[in-house]
Amino acid sequence: MTDPNTADLDQVRDQIDALKIVEAQIKALTETKTSLQNDIKAVLGDNEVGTLDGDTVFTWTRSKRNALDQKALKAEQPEIVARYMTATEVRSFRWAE
Repeated sequence: MTDPNTADLDQVRDQIDALKIVEAQIKALTETKTSLQNDIKAVLGDNEVGTLDGDTVFTWTRSKRNALDQKALKAEQPEIVARYMTATEVRSFRWAE
């Protein structure tokens, strides 16, 4: 008997194989991108604007943001956190281990 929550993916085998290739390419490109960005950031140092031939090509600006410390709030005021919690359903698409 088959599990009613299981789909046979034989008909999309080619797409699965292509997805594996694309994901490997994305990983490699992301690593390359990060390395290149880090090289540029190292030259920028504390500067916020980078130019090439007199034209601005990168900005690396600082900004501040306020964030709620959820861990501290849960520890100090759990009843307030519980009152404002909402549950949502999500689906995660992942490779099986």
